[in-house]
Amino acid sequence: MNITFTYGIHLTNTMGRAVAVDPLLPPKKCPLDCIICPLGSSAGKPKDMEGLKTPPANVLLADYKNNKPADFTHDVMFLWGFGDPLILPDIHEKLADLKKLLIEEGVDVKLAVHTSLLRRKVLNEVVHVVDIIEVPYLWFGDQLSILGWPESASFSAYTETLKYLNKTASSKVLVKVYVFRIGSRMYPAVSDLEELILVLSSTRTDKVILKSLNRPSPGHATKQSSQSHVEAVVEELSKNGIRVILEQEALPEKPLQWSRLANNLYNHLLRTPLTLREIKGLYGDLGIIALTNLASKKKVVHLYWGKQVYYWAPFTPFLARSFPQT
Repeated sequence: MNITFTYGIHLTNTMGRAVAVDPLLPPKKCPLDCIICPLGSSAGKPKDMEGLKTPPANVLLADYKNNKPADFTHDVMFLWGFGDPLILPDIHEKLADLKKLLIEEGVDVKLAVHTSLLRRKVLNEVVHVVDIIEVPYLWFGDQLSILGWPESASFSAYTETLKYLNKTASSKVLVKVYVFRIGSRMYPAVSDLEELILVLSSTRTDKVILKSLNRPSPGHATKQSSQSHVEAVVEELSKNGIRVILEQEALPEKPLQWSRLANNLYNHLLRTPLTLREIKGLYGDLGIIALTNLASKKKVVHLYWGKQVYYWAPFTPFLARSFPQT
């Protein structure tokens, strides 16, 4: 199997129809250990931050053309994978090069980027190049490190940068508030909502995407929140003048056409645990055969999460574990 930059699609009511591109590649490279990350926990293993290189724009574009599904009409190229893409050196220059190449070659897609740390200096250069900036928000309560926030980072600087983004490019910013639970503790709990509303208000965030966690983060104990709690969060935010959009994921009407189906599936599972239904919906019956072959070679493990079984390709043996059914 070859590891590629391009690794599947994101089909949602919030970002639209997107092909996912990972400019970092494994292993995981991120200063955070977000408790909802589909890559799983980075605790107990080094975060490979040395020798980071930003791939040239022509390499990313060629990989995208070779590995995107041939019949998937889309309007977004979504950059996210084995960490926050904006930690890469000279990422703003490479994104500008990529944007130029897309225009020159007549590839009509928006550039979207996922970023967790909100580094002001980098964003100041990137904001004029990209079309969408997705910002995950899961920072509730007074023990942010439990949720993956690095103790060395300034949370006040994070909120100031979010305020700057909303002031200078509000139409590009998608703040995604995650709802989940750990044991019986809901996040955000009712007691967290006042503080959350204060943060959103102070950062000029008047619209959020609410994302109910719907897949495991290997090595973390996160679970899906109850629907009633999600509704309570929506109600409270709406009462305080914040527009809330509940994110919904979808599958294409029929399985997609992939150039190297088994390899494409493997790269998707490296970044995101998927259910059997999702694999069949994206890759068809051949995808199920490819999954069986990957499992027989011990490249894929199954994760029990709630009442679902997810399939995931761990990059290191440290993370190759199955959750007990609960």
